[in-house]
Amino acid sequence: MDRLIPVSRSAGFTLLELLLALSLSALLLSVLAYASNTMSTQWSRQNELLQDDVEQALYLLRLERALQGMYPYTYRREGESQSLLLVAGSEDALTWVSTLSPGRMGMLNVWRLRNSDAGILLDRAPLAGGFAEETMNWGSTEIIPGFAAIRIRYAGLSRTGKELEWFDSWPSRSEGEIAQELPRAVHIAFFRHKQVVQEQQADLDLMALIKAVTPQAAG
Repeated sequence: MDRLIPVSRSAGFTLLELLLALSLSALLLSVLAYASNTMSTQWSRQNELLQDDVEQALYLLRLERALQGMYPYTYRREGESQSLLLVAGSEDALTWVSTLSPGRMGMLNVWRLRNSDAGILLDRAPLAGGFAEETMNWGSTEIIPGFAAIRIRYAGLSRTGKELEWFDSWPSRSEGEIAQELPRAVHIAFFRHKQVVQEQQADLDLMALIKAVTPQAAG
């Protein structure tokens, strides 16, 4: 009377099939988690690089504007009658007066750019009440990000006064120890690695043309 009813294989999964399905699911989840983590890491890294690039670009833009605004400011040392042009440049450092004055519109600032063991340093001070190097109230020193060293050159008229030449210092040897005018242009080569810069090709070049080069009497 009683008959055995055969059970079809499609009615369920065997234990082997279940284990195989779980293994494949775990493997898929692991792959997805790894891909998600990799993409997140790469996104964070790209975001950091973008932020560094933006910060670097802002520093370079401000530096270029400060150089373009170089001002022929003259002053007298205590006890001396001769007027001196406030500019001093070498391959490793440059001090100059600029009309660019962040946060203090209409004021002149003294800017300094120089190589150091810590990197490329940039700072400034308001030129209020005349210039005296020993009493300058320099602000907080900033480090230009992304680069390790600079090399600076200066363009000025040749001895004949008919063409421009590039010099490693300003005032140049043709100017003597006292500058008679500002350089016509300043070229700064930036290097990402701190080696002998003369043996390297620059990673970035910045050229600033100076508009006002003729000295004016100190106020």
